[in-house]
Amino acid sequence: MLGLTSAVVAIPDLLPSALQPATAEPKTSPVVVDLALHKAGTSSFADFAYRSLGLTVLHDPAVFFAVSGGTMIEDCEEPSTTKTSDSLPDYAAWSAEMNRTGLLDAVLSTTNIGAWADMPQGLLLEAHERAHGEMAKYVIWPRASDDWVTSFESFFCEDDGASLVDRAGAADDSSESHILGAQPMSANEFKLTYGMCDVCDLAGNRSDVRAANMRVVQEVYDNHLATIDAYFSSSPSRSARLLYMNYSDELAGRTLCEFVYGPANASCAQFTSLPAVDWAELSQDMYAEGAAAFEAALHG
Repeated sequence: MLGLTSAVVAIPDLLPSALQPATAEPKTSPVVVDLALHKAGTSSFADFAYRSLGLTVLHDPAVFFAVSGGTMIEDCEEPSTTKTSDSLPDYAAWSAEMNRTGLLDAVLSTTNIGAWADMPQGLLLEAHERAHGEMAKYVIWPRASDDWVTSFESFFCEDDGASLVDRAGAADDSSESHILGAQPMSANEFKLTYGMCDVCDLAGNRSDVRAANMRVVQEVYDNHLATIDAYFSSSPSRSARLLYMNYSDELAGRTLCEFVYGPANASCAQFTSLPAVDWAELSQDMYAEGAAAFEAALHG
């Protein structure tokens, strides 16, 4: 669906032998993962998955990052060597960071979470494939990159998200930042994804530096779309497990329901469009249920 004009970044260890479920008894319930990066419809997906599809949803990086042992809340240090955008996102570094405790595969494969969204799920395709095997389905909104980077910059550099990445990742323990689901770790997210902690140049407040950083961020976003496209288009069995979302489609909700539960599921006929939902509108019950399910697997 997407042209591979951007750099395709290697996803480590995606070999056929790695695609077996990590548990002895494979899951029989739906597991759907939103592979989008920041600002690409994950809140709308999560809301629909929870309210309409009846899935337990994890859409909270602050909860998920506990699997790494707390390293994501440490102050972010800019890399000593600048990475080129064609080597980013750093899927291998994300996988290593999230598996510092050695618990990543076990948690993914034993939890009863049915829908995974928000960072860093889109960067952990390897781990989700190992954990869920052929039961896993994936969605992504291939938002036009010019539009996407404008939204990214507005949110993280100017609006709600700017306070969360200030001080290059220093902790913000306010309840508001926890509800946002991006507590103190945004700068470390950016380093692993876009190659720098202070993507907005909040420390220097230099317009030329921020503009240059946004060009890198956009290139990395394009790389991610190209990498996902290359992986899933490589075989019919893979392509059948990926849905390119079109949130403006008047039947987007029905399409997602049928993708998750199958076209023969009559209950999907009740759905039409998929409502646009902002992060601030997400149900606190959804957050609580997802956190409880994840923490039960992490500590069980």
